[in-house]
Amino acid sequence: FQVGKLSKEYSVYVPDLIFFGRSTTVSQQRSVAFQSGCLMKLLKKLGVERCAVVGFSYGGFVAFKMAELYPDLVACLVIGGSVIAMTDSINQSALKKMGISSLAEFLLPAAVKDLKTLLYVGCYKKIWLPNFLYRDFLQAMFNNRKERGELLEALVESDTEVQVPSLYQ
Repeated sequence: FQVGKLSKEYSVYVPDLIFFGRSTTVSQQRSVAFQSGCLMKLLKKLGVERCAVVGFSYGGFVAFKMAELYPDLVACLVIGGSVIAMTDSINQSALKKMGISSLAEFLLPAAVKDLKTLLYVGCYKKIWLPNFLYRDFLQAMFNNRKERGELLEALVESDTEVQVPSLYQ
């Protein structure tokens, strides 16, 4: 929503992350480090030397990793709906609280009732829509289901191996 206003004064790039939108890869890499490396290469190819990175949800994980791996590129971060790392303990706590067995089960709904649950949890006010719109939404928004599930699996890191980086802005 802010892209139009921001682009009047700044160069704004809104790339699809891999397996979101129409971006895909033949690589078997599914880590946020791989995603952030792809974005870094894109920005370098576009001639960007320093930038602000904005990320929401999964994009927030990628943005944090970009700042960690490429501090000379990332001047500042704006993050929403994300944490710096998804650890085993955070993951297990969330799964237990929601009564589900995997993040993909919740975040990649396959049926209308599951999408309604996701939106109920994620929205302040209950949204009523006819079922055909939910079905259309499922088809449009949840493509690359297998690969997105792999991205979610790769997101979870061992509690003992996670190192929270020092990020300077």
